[in-house]
Amino acid sequence: AYVRDSDGWQHVTDPQGLPARFVHGVEVDRQGRAWLLSLDPAGSVAAGAWVLTGDEFERWHEGPLGSGVYTFLEDSDGAYWFGTREGLSRWRDGKWNHWSVADGLGASGVYALAEGEAGRVWVGSRGKAASLASILGDDMRVYGRSEGFIFGDIWDLVTEPDGALWISTQEGLVRHS
Repeated sequence: AYVRDSDGWQHVTDPQGLPARFVHGVEVDRQGRAWLLSLDPAGSVAAGAWVLTGDEFERWHEGPLGSGVYTFLEDSDGAYWFGTREGLSRWRDGKWNHWSVADGLGASGVYALAEGEAGRVWVGSRGKAASLASILGDDMRVYGRSEGFIFGDIWDLVTEPDGALWISTQEGLVRHS
């Protein structure tokens, strides 16, 4: 990772407190805290989610499914969602919920998350069985090839105030309303 200061760009690594070498993303929660999402090798102590508290990154609770975290979302109810190599994890009210291929998720690699109307969380995955899923409460609905979703790997999701969902895929841009 690199940080720009008055001296220019500085390379930040583990001796300077960076907990992971393979940083996939950085997100900011509603409290303004930075979250570092790490894809360090499976089994590495650095893989997972880290939150900046004061001047140091602290590992978020053990518990997101799998080892690497691709994406993070804090929903309007304050729950934390993590898209990982192995599926989807939600931290709400002090406990974890997980969704994986075994639970009906189309593909294991969750790369995109977005919150829509009424607290619905949209989940985009990549891989052999790439799919779009929506979760409302604890109920999940998956849209894959058999449901007409034929656009391949999902790279990003964005919702509009009117509830429309924009889906960035390897095949192009899709608007779902």
